Amino acid sequence: MEKKYIGTRHPVSGTTTVVVEAGSMTYDLPARLDVADYSRDGFEWGYTGSGPTQLSLALLLDLFPISACHIDGLPFETINKLKEQLICKLPRTGNFTITTQDLKDALSADLLSADLVCPECDQPSDDCDRVKENMKCSICAY
Repeated sequence: MEKKYIGTRHPVSGTTTVVVEAGSMTYDLPARLDVADYSRDGFEWGYTGSGPTQLSLALLLDLFPISACHIDGLPFETINKLKEQLICKLPRTGNFTITTQDLKDALSADLLSADLVCPECDQPSDDCDRVKENMKCSICAY
């Protein structure tokens, strides 16, 4: 399912939010501080600091629905690759909309073919119906 990620910056306070539109569902993108705490100040974009790193992590974990307790399949280099190829190039002071395809385009084929597995059945992500349906891990609730 193609998703849209919509990042907004409040014009006065400067606070940021990222909302995910997935079909008829809309939800706030979780920061995933349970996995890694790169920035407690929230998401950022348009440069290469800690806020963009947190956003890259959150986007990748939304794209590849693996749980925090099974994060070994997502190396830090992948987070940096997304940050450098896409997140730091977004307008620093503006809003953005990116899609699932934009995320995939920013990552090279070798990163997309990483051996990510479903935490429930240990099947490759592409083969598991649970992962395809973006269901939560019963171990960590993500």
